[in-house]
Amino acid sequence: MKTRDTKGGPVRRMLAATARGALDDDLQAALRGEGLDVVAAPGADALAGLPEVQAATVAGLLVAPALSMTEGPDRWANTAAELTSVFSLVQAYVRNEALREHGRHVVALIPAGAAMGDAQDPATSALAGGMLSLFRTLALEFAKFDMTANCLMVDQVNGRLAGAQEVAAMIRSLVDQRHATISGQQIFAFGARDAGRLRP
Repeated sequence: MKTRDTKGGPVRRMLAATARGALDDDLQAALRGEGLDVVAAPGADALAGLPEVQAATVAGLLVAPALSMTEGPDRWANTAAELTSVFSLVQAYVRNEALREHGRHVVALIPAGAAMGDAQDPATSALAGGMLSLFRTLALEFAKFDMTANCLMVDQVNGRLAGAQEVAAMIRSLVDQRHATISGQQIFAFGARDAGRLRP
């Protein structure tokens, strides 16, 4: 088992609660190179009761809802369900005192196009807006625990995450914070296509 990353530091676990396709192989490999071994987060009940010996190796929680809600007649109901699921998981995470101490950082991956508003996919845009609002509120709540909550807006090209290495490096920077200095932020990894546009 690998215990050191490519930079010589110890490998830590990044708990991930993501929809299928939201966390591709390129990003997982890039995160491993940054010393963050991505593992699936357990359910809310198990997460709240995660023993300290396991929580001590956790760097943070990575959440990513479904990248597209356009398919199926129940897409609006699915949007609400995705947002509720994320909130329930984060709530369970914060209830675990050991995770609050060791894995103090929560990062959301959100499709950048939806975050800016996509007329062709209003359901996903609504989900992205809900996630942004939720994480701003979480950042305010987390301040008392010296925790952080940030959103990282990402893009896909030909079905693969764009700039996986850069996105992984940003995630590591966010979870490496010693204090809750950078929190409540909306960071766009969108090739400047958001520049000059009104952000949500």
